[in-house]
Amino acid sequence: MPYNEKKAVLQLITEDSSEPFAVIRAKELVVHSKSPEKDFPGQIDQFFPLMGTLDPLKDEGATCVICWIDNKDDEWKKLQGVKFHSFEDISEEKPLYRVKFVAKTAML
Repeated sequence: MPYNEKKAVLQLITEDSSEPFAVIRAKELVVHSKSPEKDFPGQIDQFFPLMGTLDPLKDEGATCVICWIDNKDDEWKKLQGVKFHSFEDISEEKPLYRVKFVAKTAML
């Protein structure tokens, strides 16, 4: 069963930094269980930036860390070694995006 987080505020941090390059608000974050072919595939759906730049999400070779506070138990969650792919602009009226990813490790 996948992990779901609704109305998530996510910090996106490069692997070599402790400061986020972006903070985004997403309608939904979905992380699937580890699979034999992929580590932890997932998707960030209907998100927009609260601060920072989204350029690293468009670079399919870049890796980052995603951190957030779980809305149910108020505990920090983290995905490491995240590689993004399939970045989509899904709205013509306002900045609204969707991106798929694969994470090496997950603390859920």
